Amino acid sequence: MTGLQAKPRMAMTEESADYTCHELTRERIAAWMQTQPEERRNRDEKKIGTGYAERWAALFGAWFHQNQDAALEMGRRALVGFVRAGAYDQLGGFASNLIVSTRDPRVLNALRPSLEVAAAQAPAGQMRWGCCGLLADVLRQAGQYEASLGLYAEAEAEARAQGHWVDVASITGNWANALSMAGKLDESCEKRQVSAEAERRAGGPEINALASQLEALRIAIMQGQAAGVLESIEASLARIEDWQRRAEARENVPQAPDREIRLRALISALDIAKEAHIALKQWPQALAKIERIIEVKRFAGRAELEIAQTRVNRAVMLQALKDYGPAQAELENLLELFDSAGDHCLKAKILGTLASLFDDLGDANQAVTQERRALELSKDCEDVADRAISHNNLAAYLNKTGTTTESANHQLAALAYRLAAGLRQDLQTSLRNYAILYRQAQAAGTELAVPRLADLLARPAFAALNAWLQQDDHNPAKLQAAIDKALKHARQQA
Repeated sequence: MTGLQAKPRMAMTEESADYTCHELTRERIAAWMQTQPEERRNRDEKKIGTGYAERWAALFGAWFHQNQDAALEMGRRALVGFVRAGAYDQLGGFASNLIVSTRDPRVLNALRPSLEVAAAQAPAGQMRWGCCGLLADVLRQAGQYEASLGLYAEAEAEARAQGHWVDVASITGNWANALSMAGKLDESCEKRQVSAEAERRAGGPEINALASQLEALRIAIMQGQAAGVLESIEASLARIEDWQRRAEARENVPQAPDREIRLRALISALDIAKEAHIALKQWPQALAKIERIIEVKRFAGRAELEIAQTRVNRAVMLQALKDYGPAQAELENLLELFDSAGDHCLKAKILGTLASLFDDLGDANQAVTQERRALELSKDCEDVADRAISHNNLAAYLNKTGTTTESANHQLAALAYRLAAGLRQDLQTSLRNYAILYRQAQAAGTELAVPRLADLLARPAFAALNAWLQQDDHNPAKLQAAIDKALKHARQQA
């Protein structure tokens, strides 16, 4: 009944004095320009504001793989600066990279107002559809998948009407991501194919279309078709590996000339192949792909914390291979690393993975202890998907120890988070778990006792859930109705 592991996230740090000083400087420069126009030297306010934003954007790119928290703040200031200056044509790839690099609601909420202004005020044409696409990206990253779909459709239609195939490819690729996250996998796969065709029509390097085709195969894996697509995935991966080998030998590689794009595509292809192996329970092959990802990330100069997140996957694979000693040693090393870095959210993930390891070893009590620690740390993290996973897993471990009442509370908390946050794929885990519990109750001739949401929220142990629901203005009565509907469905599946 243990839920799937979720991707870790980086937490934003408190704003430092360096950032505050730069913002004050910007404000004073703007005020000085109004009173000392002769010092502008033929540069208007837009040019000066754009130059200031360009410097922030450059720092975002330079710092991204070394200090993501600082880079995100620099990127936020750059985006706000470009919009203030009306330099919508400067957003482009920089803003897209900024948005897709985080799921932190604090960062995304800070970006959204500026992008709403940009989408409304940018001139018709590429600048307008580009800003609409960026606003859709922010909504998607914030979990508002349905709200993003209309903006993607609008942006794609405008770009297609102008025959701008590079932008059509980019927009439909991001549109596919939103559809996948909304649980609309068939539509997502269709958009991936549209994106690949647009890349071909754009006449760019072959790697661009190949990357879109691989993402379509990732969706096929999610639909249970791993066995049928693995050969195609491996063939595409071999081509990208060959391009990388030739590039390292200083050969000309017209199919993939850009180093960063090539390395990203290689890491993505390896990850997709890994997912196929995992779906087919081919643990040694999955572990080999993970080891290669770590090797490529080190070659690419990625930060140790970013590489460490892939090492978590390596520990999980070692656990799947029942190589428990090395798996535990890796997790403990990672725990020390994340603790030293002060990243409590990643530390919570490691504790949750350790709990799963102890569960595999048959030590449910130790699993409960580690998962409680993970849950306590996750209360300070914005990603509620991780909190839901922790509640779900703790419920499973408590059930094994016979602590059924507390287990039921945590199972309901997981369901509440997933329903309220629209975590559709994770919601299926909760529904399957409840179907199992209903079957067990029926076999024992008893009724499954599921607490009411109001009673759960009144308990101090679930104060974080209560606070989050209030913060996001979720109506408890409507959520209870959604819970009742979900439980009815699970009962019917039992």
